[in-house]
Amino acid sequence: MKSLLLATIAFLGLTTGCASRVESTPRLELPPTLASGLIGPDHGILSRVDLENHALYDGSIAPLEAKPRSTAQAYWMCFPLHVVRLGCEVPDPVEHTDGLDVEARDSEGTRHIYIFRRGDIECAPFMKDWKPLLEGQSHVCLAGFPNPLEQDAKGRFERYWIFDKLKTKRGCDAFFGDCAR
Repeated sequence: MKSLLLATIAFLGLTTGCASRVESTPRLELPPTLASGLIGPDHGILSRVDLENHALYDGSIAPLEAKPRSTAQAYWMCFPLHVVRLGCEVPDPVEHTDGLDVEARDSEGTRHIYIFRRGDIECAPFMKDWKPLLEGQSHVCLAGFPNPLEQDAKGRFERYWIFDKLKTKRGCDAFFGDCAR
């Protein structure tokens, strides 16, 4: 069984700027056809184009359900940086794999685990690319394709996502292509 080495943002030597001050939670103004693509506030990070890039052919985004009928629709969620953990799977010498996972908890305690489409990616290049995007930021937004909401053995809710994009006020990184698609 692969062991998972979870590295917190502190591992990267980053500061979140999250002192004990209370921050407002701005939410992007969106038309009803796109509003479902953003789950919670965006903290001034996302643009309308970010949501439009994930819209279906008819220009809409379906509401996220507990058990989505399709994982073809991507959604954005934003989190305080201090609740986000970056994880590197320890390389498996038999399967020759290495991987990266991103995990966060929302305000209701639901665990969101963002996994990559391929398990054979190297973690270090992503950590290196993300460090300047995350440095000094208080929030990060993640886009992904959802799997059904599940309960773990202790009865806590969790949802696995196929990772698509990471965005802060400093920039964006996408798994495939660029953030403009």
